[in-house]
Amino acid sequence: MARISNSIQEETRSIESINLQKETVVKVIEEITAVSQQTTASSEEIASSMEEQAASSNDWRNIRSSLHS
Repeated sequence: MARISNSIQEETRSIESINLQKETVVKVIEEITAVSQQTTASSEEIASSMEEQAASSNDWRNIRSSLHS
C-alpha cells in the first residue's frame, strides 16, 4: 500500500511540474506574440512613412520639372 501511495505522490509531483512548465511555455508564447505584433506595427509604420516620402519626392520632382519647363 505504501508503494502505491508513493507512486501516486511521485506522479502528482510530475504532473504539477509539467503544468508549471506548460504555464511557462504559454507565457513565453504570449510574449513572442506581443513582440511579433509590435514588429508588424512598426513595419507598417515604416512602410507608410516610406510611401509618404516617395510621394513627397515625386511632388518635388513634379514642381521642379514644371519650373524648368
